[in-house]
Amino acid sequence: PESYDGSKPTPLLVALHGMGGDENSLFDSYGNGLLKREAGRVGFLVVCPKGRDTASMYRGTAEQDVLDAMADVRRTYRVDATRIYLMGHSMGAYGTWSIAMNHPDTFAALGPISGGGSAAGMAKIRDIPEYVVHGDDDRTVSVAQSRNMVEAGKKAGADMVYVEVPGGS
Repeated sequence: PESYDGSKPTPLLVALHGMGGDENSLFDSYGNGLLKREAGRVGFLVVCPKGRDTASMYRGTAEQDVLDAMADVRRTYRVDATRIYLMGHSMGAYGTWSIAMNHPDTFAALGPISGGGSAAGMAKIRDIPEYVVHGDDDRTVSVAQSRNMVEAGKKAGADMVYVEVPGGS
């Protein structure tokens, strides 16, 4: 953000794009740069790693790409290690859940949008607050995917807010 001066630790948002997107999608395509403007307004650093391979779901080498991008940002900027947030859309939401499950001590909160994952792994991240969004008319990723994750998370005792958008696709 323009306000960054390095004098104090700064929150970091890691934002994962959906299938068919790239590292610029969340910055430029979603809401005509809304993420960039809002991050600047609240003073967050943002990194949008490219998901290796078109359908990686941010697993394996694609997960390592995310971790490497985070490490590079942390080397370059003064990041508040207690305020690292992870979000993603569609494939990026799948990645949000799976990366958090593999690194549950890294993230302060999660924001998966229109995704899914392994409901069995929700107990691993029950201590990470989550804000989950999904449209009930999503024709790419069934809303049942988020519903299942939220149900499993709540059963595990997670602090979750679920917003289901009526007619949302």
